[in-house]
Amino acid sequence: MKGIRPATATDSCRRVRPEIFGDGGRGQEYYLRKIAEGKTPAEARRALKRHLPDVVCRALKRDRHKAHTTVA
Repeated sequence: MKGIRPATATDSCRRVRPEIFGDGGRGQEYYLRKIAEGKTPAEARRALKRHLPDVVCRALKRDRHKAHTTVA
């Protein structure tokens, strides 16, 4: 069907990014740290985009581990 496409990892990052990057969040800290390292704003955003999947994956693994330890 034309006009309908499956969700991609990029789409997911766009949905998660405001939650993590919001006012004073860890994403903003990460972004500002990259700027302090001498990255341009575009490079810092790119680094944040690459960092987000790692953050989400760690959270999912942590939640899965908690679920297994509480069930057992």
